[in-house]
Amino acid sequence: MRILIMDYKHRHQLYRAHKKRAKGRNILWGITYVQWIRIWLESGHWHERGRLKGQYVMARFGDKGPYAPWNVKIITCGENVAEAGRKRRHTDQFKTKMSRIMRGNTYGRFNKGRIGGMYGKKHNAETKRKMSIIKMGNNHTVGIKNGSAKLTEDNIREIRKMREKNLTQQAIAVIFNISQVMVGKIVRYESWVHVQ
Repeated sequence: MRILIMDYKHRHQLYRAHKKRAKGRNILWGITYVQWIRIWLESGHWHERGRLKGQYVMARFGDKGPYAPWNVKIITCGENVAEAGRKRRHTDQFKTKMSRIMRGNTYGRFNKGRIGGMYGKKHNAETKRKMSIIKMGNNHTVGIKNGSAKLTEDNIREIRKMREKNLTQQAIAVIFNISQVMVGKIVRYESWVHVQ
């Protein structure tokens, strides 16, 4: 008896999930649980249900109208996909509209290197120089030339002197409003290496 109750719960859960997916796709639902389970059991494909190749699904005739006992059939997933593909052919008007929309699109997989961007253009000497610097790995500015720098070269010398006088890294960090980790890197010459 316990197995039948669990089986009922599982089947009812599958029914509710199917109903919820239909609602999410704005398709009307007109099948009760009893009708739904009867359609499946009479088809003989209950244990072959699923969305994978060779498995069976409940589909609507012509993929139109509500899910109702008079408007559903049990077919393979492949048949359902093929039927949907036949239904969703794009009209010539739609294709023309999409080609007009995509004409100015310089992004995406369909237009790589075709329209816009650098296609047909050449880099000037200054750009080539900058690109070669980046390729060599020198793609960052150092010290105060870096726009994000909080410290000056004088601050770095002062930090190193303070540490030599046994002031803690934490205290130095508070004074200069930087992290303790950064103070350690400065003292060990891992950061601001160019400043002696």
